Amino acid sequence: MPSPLLVRFAALSRSAGVLLLVLALPGCGGGSSGGNTPPSTPTPTPAPAATLTASVADVAVNAAVTLTWSSQNATSCVATGAWSGTLASSGSQSVIAAKAGTYSISCSGAGGTATAAAALTVWEAPTVSVSADSTNVLTNATAAVTWTSQNAKTCTPTGALTGTLATSGTQVSAALTSTAVFGVACTNPVFATPATGSVTVTVSPTYSLLVSAKYEALGAAVISPSTGYLVPNWANPVITAIPYVWIELQRADGTVAASSYADANGEVLFSGLSAAIKYTPVIRSKSRNANNFDLWVVNNTRPLNTAASTVRTRYEPYADRYTDYVADLKKVSQTLTLIAGLGWDKTTSKLIDANRVSGPYNVIALVNSLEAVAKIAAGGAAAAKSPDFTVLWSISNAGGSTSATDDFDAGLTPNTAWFNSYYKAIDTAGKTTGAWVADNIMFLSGSQAAALSELSTSSVLHETFHYVQASRTRSYQPGGSHSAQSEQDPALAWEEGFADAVPSLVTGRSRPARIYPYSGTLIDNNYDISGPISGSPVGWFQEMSIARLLWSLQDPAGSAKLSTQAILAPLFGTAWQQGVWMPNVWAYGKLLKAQQPAVAAAIDALGTTLNITLVGNDEWATAEQKIGSLTTAQTLPVFARVAPGSTTSVCSVGAKNDYNKLGNRRYLRVDGDGRTHTVTVTGPAGSVPLLTTTDPATAEQSDFYVAGARAFTRSVVLPSSGTWAAIGDCSVTRSSFAENVTSCSQAAAAPAEQCWSITVSP
Repeated sequence: MPSPLLVRFAALSRSAGVLLLVLALPGCGGGSSGGNTPPSTPTPTPAPAATLTASVADVAVNAAVTLTWSSQNATSCVATGAWSGTLASSGSQSVIAAKAGTYSISCSGAGGTATAAAALTVWEAPTVSVSADSTNVLTNATAAVTWTSQNAKTCTPTGALTGTLATSGTQVSAALTSTAVFGVACTNPVFATPATGSVTVTVSPTYSLLVSAKYEALGAAVISPSTGYLVPNWANPVITAIPYVWIELQRADGTVAASSYADANGEVLFSGLSAAIKYTPVIRSKSRNANNFDLWVVNNTRPLNTAASTVRTRYEPYADRYTDYVADLKKVSQTLTLIAGLGWDKTTSKLIDANRVSGPYNVIALVNSLEAVAKIAAGGAAAAKSPDFTVLWSISNAGGSTSATDDFDAGLTPNTAWFNSYYKAIDTAGKTTGAWVADNIMFLSGSQAAALSELSTSSVLHETFHYVQASRTRSYQPGGSHSAQSEQDPALAWEEGFADAVPSLVTGRSRPARIYPYSGTLIDNNYDISGPISGSPVGWFQEMSIARLLWSLQDPAGSAKLSTQAILAPLFGTAWQQGVWMPNVWAYGKLLKAQQPAVAAAIDALGTTLNITLVGNDEWATAEQKIGSLTTAQTLPVFARVAPGSTTSVCSVGAKNDYNKLGNRRYLRVDGDGRTHTVTVTGPAGSVPLLTTTDPATAEQSDFYVAGARAFTRSVVLPSSGTWAAIGDCSVTRSSFAENVTSCSQAAAAPAEQCWSITVSP
């Protein structure tokens, strides 16, 4: 049998670049066989491998870390990831750990590429922040505590926090009955000292409540698209603070838990309140400012005590209750805003009487705004306290009475808005039938069928200024009906004209609101004080002329540009208060120019424009020559001069109960020497002359007349300082109500013209 073919492969070796192949062939045997030798299979090239390790897995920021690497079957390595550069196939390197990251290597060889990585966590010092949804809570409140951390791996609770904590989260506490500290401590593998944070939640048994009282006021009027009338902008009221108003918190049984007058911003801070009690907030329509000016707005149609005879004992302020207040347990200091609404229903576009809450507070705000201006004009902090003031108002007040007796309970008086410093005591039926009471009161209508006087800025401030005139300045108010366009008594024109101007002076609006019903709707029908004056002629004898003069003094576009306080200031000065002349526009002009010399020429010019002679004039209107539509005999001089040892003749005109028109009552300038003189007054047949004298020291007035007689004689002391007086027919000047002139005992109506002879003994 032939020997098999023996093939032996010698080991491959590399020597001097020669590949040696050794082939051994066996000897031939007895036979032979043929065949092919199978091909050889190459040995595979091994793939590279790589490793990378860091000396530590966690390291402090900017600390050194040693990275060690090795590779197999690789000829080169490259650093990637958080480091870079060419590396040997094995080795180690120190790096600065500026930030956390992954350090990688990529090693390449004939068999491919291998990578390895080492993650390195770089730690800064841990920080912790802890907060609570409220740090001041009431007893039995819970606290939601929130914490966050940075550079922390584990956090544990401290203080009132409990349980296992994540590195960030929120935990709600149990009900708190005492102050508690909620804390967190956090660490990481590098910084062993934990970072801590905490929040203290203070638990209080009581809380404070800041109550703000506001009301809805009317803004500027708008034109009605359906009627073309100027109407109140009911749907867009202006929310305004109620200054100095009384605010109280009541318990469930109606007892008062806390109460106080608000500040100028309508705010009161109540402290020591219990969260266990629901308080009922109440606003009462009375106020008292820092100067103790005391103002009440009372509901005269709902008497508190029908046996009482004065307005403050018979009636009480409104008490407007609001929704019970439930304390927020999360707050020790809380706030509440109360808003008294106008009562306008946007759905029906009607003013709902039952919802008209804001009326009394509109009055309080307006009266206090004038009081504040008057205080500054009177000397600021040094000004004396104003007398108490009471306003009678209700939604039923209509005015419109034809009787001299007021029916307060029914809301019936001669006018829709008026002021008086006295009234007759009220009987059990609500009518003024008793003895005179000295008290400052203002009546305002509120009936939608009469006038919304409480929302009429012009009405409220006009009548309030009469209160200021009567109580804080020297004034003389003949009284009676009047009109902005009619020719009037010079005293009445002055007093009413100034009152007409005050609403514009205080509000800075030349056309303040005046709300009246007309053709089935409520309109704003006030005149614009800056516009043309209707009626002719224009002059000192017209109410509107005085008002226009005063507005022109303030008008920002005018020549004088005086402040409201500067315009009012002469009325509070000694010269005005002690003047021996009747209050009038000429005396005012002289005093104002003395106080404002820089605009004296402008003041004179404004007077000239309005037919009021202020240039070179004195307190007695000596230089005045305007006569209006009457004769010189019936008009000039404005003050006819009366002196001892002389006879003076003056004429007046008018019909019964028409006493306030120009010329009905003539004014006298009385010279004196401090001695007693006999004064004889004689009038025409059918007349009853009435002489009114004034004591310059006290401003007290006295009436002299003899019922039914056309002449009388009296002994009178004529003060050496001089004074003023007035003469007129008794039935014309005594009252605008027929029932009050019966004491004159005139057999018939007074003559159309009466000329009076006044003789004073030497």
